Amino acid sequence: MTARTFATAAALLALALAVAAAVAITSLRGISETPTVDVAVPASAVQVSEDRAAGRVRDGLPPYRLHWDGQPPSAILVDVRTGTALAAAVFTDQGFARSRNAVRFTDGDVRFVLDPRRLPAGDASLAVRVEAVPPRGRFIAAALLTLLLALALPALVAFRRYTAAPLVQRPGWRTLPRQNQSGRGCPGSKDQRTDPVAHRHHGVGLGQQGTKRVVTRRGQLWCSQSSHPGAAYPDRRERRA
Repeated sequence: MTARTFATAAALLALALAVAAAVAITSLRGISETPTVDVAVPASAVQVSEDRAAGRVRDGLPPYRLHWDGQPPSAILVDVRTGTALAAAVFTDQGFARSRNAVRFTDGDVRFVLDPRRLPAGDASLAVRVEAVPPRGRFIAAALLTLLLALALPALVAFRRYTAAPLVQRPGWRTLPRQNQSGRGCPGSKDQRTDPVAHRHHGVGLGQQGTKRVVTRRGQLWCSQSSHPGAAYPDRRERRA
């Protein structure tokens, strides 16, 4: 990878990261403020007994969506004329069963129970005030893309450093003491001055155990183990074939 290619790729990744982060933040602000919708409760939907009043609403409800943090939407029972809250929201069936004043909002259904003594006198207009949670798919997608780009940018920098480093300085190579300039010291390798394979590859020798040795211009010897003899530099006849 050339320096110009790396600079272009890094700039594009940084720009994409900034755009994705901005979209994620904007989407989070949009879904953090949840509007409410008042759905009227028909008089026929309310059943009153001596110990409690109960009802159910299924028409006109907003879609059931979770908040961005996984919290379920809430619903309360209100008196439309005065705006007074008559029953609070509960989020479990067990809590709804134990409560005398509660509203349970589930997918496509709102149930409520109320103490009959809390029912407004006269012709009361009841309504359930339900949270209309906006969809959070855009925020999740933008957040995931931001995370991926944040990981890709340092990975690109690390790859650039790896490809720009000399071969002998990459992981998997090791250097031997300076006195082994002739090629001696690599496990299973031959003397470079007498090894015809080493002379044929211009300073690179291959030992009997698949050990590749490189003698640098500074006289240092670098060794790398191969999986089998001849894996690093096959014979010319084999390459032609």
